[in-house]
Amino acid sequence: IYIHRIMHRALNQAMKWDLIVRNVSDNVELPKKIKYQATILNSTQVAKLINVTKNTYIYIPVMIAISTGMRRGEILGLTWNNIDLKNFTLNVVQAVYPTKNGLTVLPPKTKTSIRKITIPPTLVEILTEYKKKSNSDYVCSLEDGTLISPSSLNHKFKQILKDNNLPSIRFHDLRHSHASLLLSQGVQAKVISERLGHSNINITMDLYSHIYEATNIEVANNFDKFLKIS
Repeated sequence: IYIHRIMHRALNQAMKWDLIVRNVSDNVELPKKIKYQATILNSTQVAKLINVTKNTYIYIPVMIAISTGMRRGEILGLTWNNIDLKNFTLNVVQAVYPTKNGLTVLPPKTKTSIRKITIPPTLVEILTEYKKKSNSDYVCSLEDGTLISPSSLNHKFKQILKDNNLPSIRFHDLRHSHASLLLSQGVQAKVISERLGHSNINITMDLYSHIYEATNIEVANNFDKFLKIS
């Protein structure tokens, strides 16, 4: 698809220069884009991941990702003044983006990405202790207080997965794992959609349709047991 886009633009320019009479790429039927199927960690794998990252600089980012479903850039851009530890909430108002001039912190790209998320007591306890020794305005930072780059986080994350025989996933897949764990607990799609910052619930339903299908089978089987008893 990417190559076709380049060729199409090049041939359009050739038409403007009167080098060709028509753009033959207009008649090319493009292959359908293959939908990415996220690899989701189960509860046992999540527990192992948390344990093996405890003494690394990605422990806090991993804990936040699993507990909130926030995007990588949102996690790296999170500041202490956007966390209310007393009321168990945090506000997503900005994200870290890599640019050719280095890292930059900007508001999220969509309005629905700006949101308030309720966080679990365990994460509050971890962040409360971590804040005492933090020397940065940013929740996730290196020892010298500087921002963690997305590429550095990805590299360290991949290495830890490999060293500990965990599935090779993207850091972003922790977001999907969060949603999956919520679904397995019977949390409504609308609530999950709001936590993830999706623009509408249809995105959530589409992304996790395979999980909904498995859940529906489980519901049907459980109901069948009820009918046999009655």
